[in-house]
Amino acid sequence: MNFPKTCPLIIFIFITSSASAQSLCTGSLGDPVVNITFGSGANPGQPLPTIVPGASTTMTYVSVTGNPANPTPIDGQYTVTNNVPFNNAWFSGAYDHTSGNGTGYMAFYNASEQPGEFYSQTIDNLCSSTTYEFAAWIANALNPAIQVGVDPNITFNIELPNGTIVATYNTGDITQNNSFTWKQYGFYFTTPANTTTLVLKMVNNSPGGTANVGNDLAIDDITFRSCGPITTASFLASSIVDSIVICPNTDTTLFGTVSTGYTNPNYLWQYSSDTGKTWVDIPNSNVLNLPVTVTASSSKTLYKYRLMVGEGTNVNATNCRVASNLVTLVVNPSLQAQLTGGDICVGQTGILLFTAGSGTPPYDIQYGDGTNKYTLSGLNSNTGITVPYQLTDTTTFTLITVNDANGCIDSANTATAINVNPLPQGSLSGSTTVCAGDSVDIIFTETAGTPPFEVVLFDGTNSTSFYGVQPGASFKVGPVTNSTTITLMSLTDQDGGGCTRTTGFTSPNVDITVNASPQLQFDPLGNVCEDSSTFQITQASETSGLPGNGVFSGAGTDALGNFSAQAAGTGIHTITYTYTGNDGCVASDSSTITVNPLPSVNAGNDIITCLGFPVQLNATGAANYLWSPSNLLDDPTKANPIATTNTTTTFIVKGTDSNGCYAYDSVNVTVSANSVAAFQVPNAFTPNGDGLNDCFGIRRWGDVTIEQFVIYNRWGQLIFTTKDPSQCWDGTFKGKPQDAGGYPFIIKAKSPCGEITRKGILILVR
Repeated sequence: MNFPKTCPLIIFIFITSSASAQSLCTGSLGDPVVNITFGSGANPGQPLPTIVPGASTTMTYVSVTGNPANPTPIDGQYTVTNNVPFNNAWFSGAYDHTSGNGTGYMAFYNASEQPGEFYSQTIDNLCSSTTYEFAAWIANALNPAIQVGVDPNITFNIELPNGTIVATYNTGDITQNNSFTWKQYGFYFTTPANTTTLVLKMVNNSPGGTANVGNDLAIDDITFRSCGPITTASFLASSIVDSIVICPNTDTTLFGTVSTGYTNPNYLWQYSSDTGKTWVDIPNSNVLNLPVTVTASSSKTLYKYRLMVGEGTNVNATNCRVASNLVTLVVNPSLQAQLTGGDICVGQTGILLFTAGSGTPPYDIQYGDGTNKYTLSGLNSNTGITVPYQLTDTTTFTLITVNDANGCIDSANTATAINVNPLPQGSLSGSTTVCAGDSVDIIFTETAGTPPFEVVLFDGTNSTSFYGVQPGASFKVGPVTNSTTITLMSLTDQDGGGCTRTTGFTSPNVDITVNASPQLQFDPLGNVCEDSSTFQITQASETSGLPGNGVFSGAGTDALGNFSAQAAGTGIHTITYTYTGNDGCVASDSSTITVNPLPSVNAGNDIITCLGFPVQLNATGAANYLWSPSNLLDDPTKANPIATTNTTTTFIVKGTDSNGCYAYDSVNVTVSANSVAAFQVPNAFTPNGDGLNDCFGIRRWGDVTIEQFVIYNRWGQLIFTTKDPSQCWDGTFKGKPQDAGGYPFIIKAKSPCGEITRKGILILVR
């Protein structure tokens, strides 16, 4: 890369009259002292003094909106807009220079009729006796395809605050182009001694107005920057290398050059970690060649560097120094590689896991075990590495170095261990003789390993797994039907590394002898009534012919199988038949027998009737009935047959329920030849709940019609009344037992024998 010669050191007044002699700085520039972009956003923009501190104009501001912007500024007006305002002869809608896409603002001027100053800007904080460049981008807004008119012609004056001109520059005519074209105009000059404030003024030298069509322009990106010697930065001393990539913890050097121009140049290197948005001074960097060491990072890092140069202490003043080109340093991330071990079991192959948190694959590594070193190439992150020999004990491995595809080397020296866990050990013991169909009790004994264990046993046909087994645990295998051997197939140390032993057990087998078990059959026993006679159960037997002895057990049953329904009682009873073979094997089977209760047959209350009058009997409590003597009844199989007898007779009824169980009851039918004299009532009763004489009434009078049945207490209060011959007084009133003593009563009824009246004093006995 070739650089032009430096700009002059001291120029107090520089005057040129045409754009062809444009004099932008040919050396290096500093950061802008002034950088006027007019801002950005949607139309309208703000007036010039609002957005540019220290600026003023002699023209009138007009606010515009839209694209193309409206209204159209007239002669002597200006606006701040993001596109050229509407006019048929202008490049209406054209964009600003800063953004190039219409998101930024520019200043647009429709010139006054008379030439004159249209822009003034006070600039502070300058350095005296320092060269600066002023520059601005200007575009002629008139479209020659529509209208050819007067070209803008601008003179830039740099003045002291008192009006003394320090430097002046003329653009010459800013000619029309076939398209809206931005062009930069500017010049450099030197501030007088002891001067820190200057005034920039712009004068339009061309006339405007309707008589002079044209002279319409846009201005953007006005800059004011220090100008100095050609200053370069590079990563190589012999030529310009403005970008390099290095590995972490690698040293490099920044090389600077400065052409002649400063009497006493001083230097300051700066860096930026945000692509040049902000800059940080590097301490003690007043040298042209600066060694740089960048700390390793877990991610790729980009730094930009530049060399600042100033006259003497001006290097520390941001407005008085120049900057070199930017150079870019890319630092690859630290590899952050490691080996990870783990647990294995005796006899297993050791595996190391190589991982790299950053860097560029493939990787070359070197690792060791303290005695030997091993080298591997072409690895990717998360690659498993097989240890090249059989491990017998816990071993530590160290990752010594790692190289990535960029040639970056990381002296990792990170260590990891592979733990070698022993295999668990144990044995089986347990019962050796069982009966067919029984389970085998197996006891596990542990001699090595960490409980709990997973134990897998094989019975000759099936494998069974047991989890969470503790030393000395007993568990059942089976049921078994034939003599066999229970074998310990595998033993896993669940919490001790998951190691599994499959061979070499201390005592892996338990031999099992299986004796025959009785085969029983017990047929259903059915139902019996509670008054059934004792009988022997014959429904149970041993069917295989195995010698032995069987016994019965259960409610109402003796060992020989004799069953007593009375002893068992009503209900469902389980009878068990247990058969013990001569070989000691036992089998049991059960069946149920139901003992049904006898029906509660009731033939009703005794009945009094008169000679020649039939009566109706009424039995309850059964499903079927049979009365006797049957010759005195209209139907002896009914529950309520009609009896016709001329003599007092006892009728007996047999009641059978749905289970076939039966019981008897009887009723006396008294045939009275004494007419109503036979209808008597007791003169006392004892309501004590013993079932005898507990209620006072006329139930035994038979088929009578009550006209009055009342009982009073000693104070004449009615305490019982009914017209139902089946009802009686139980000695209470409103649920409260009455005191012992006499109670007047009256009974009036009609019977087949005639009218019946009974009255008197009833004695209640407590």
